[in-house]
Amino acid sequence: GKYKKPAQNAAGEYEIYEASELAWLAASVNGTLPSTFNTKPADGFKGKTFKLMDNINLNNDRWIPIGYNGKSFEGIFDGNGKVIENLTVGTTGEEPIGLFGQIYGSAVVKNVTVRNATINGYKRVAVIVGANICADIENCHVDGAKVVASTLNKDAGQHVGAITGFLSADGGAASVKECTVKNVEVTAFRDVAAVVGTANGGNNPLIEKCSAEYAKVTADQTPEY
Repeated sequence: GKYKKPAQNAAGEYEIYEASELAWLAASVNGTLPSTFNTKPADGFKGKTFKLMDNINLNNDRWIPIGYNGKSFEGIFDGNGKVIENLTVGTTGEEPIGLFGQIYGSAVVKNVTVRNATINGYKRVAVIVGANICADIENCHVDGAKVVASTLNKDAGQHVGAITGFLSADGGAASVKECTVKNVEVTAFRDVAAVVGTANGGNNPLIEKCSAEYAKVTADQTPEY
């Protein structure tokens, strides 16, 4: 089926082996799980850990990001050194998008590689996390991606990168550490970069020990702006 609840190990960690279990995580956070699962809303999975146990091929099926503005992922996602490949995400709406749409607060996304991604969004667009609000991304890697943000108007096509589009420390610490990007094309109207599109906030968003190689970044602003 489309969704499968991952089993929990003795430590209480959810173990993810296949795409349907990853989709269950997304639908749980987003509040879109079918009622047949008889599960109460996830509340962001604060304090809970998800561990990737095997490589996953998403086969370029349209991926619904984990979390969005108003329903963020707040748990720990440990990629465990595994690879997620053939990720395709697209939207014409304003929600942040990527493998994760939005993470917040105590959330950590770490130790995962995404290979061969096609991301088409509007704003706060990336491969790993569209919007990182006061949370942490560590040791995540993108190898082979095309990330494009549409420019339907002057406020679109912004906050775009391969690791995260929008890094905000407004209200708490936020970081992107030890992440790498290679073989990527990132195109947006403005606020665009290979690793982190935009970093802001009063608590000094931290970007350290990150690198990019073979990255083509295009900001296609028009003179009127």
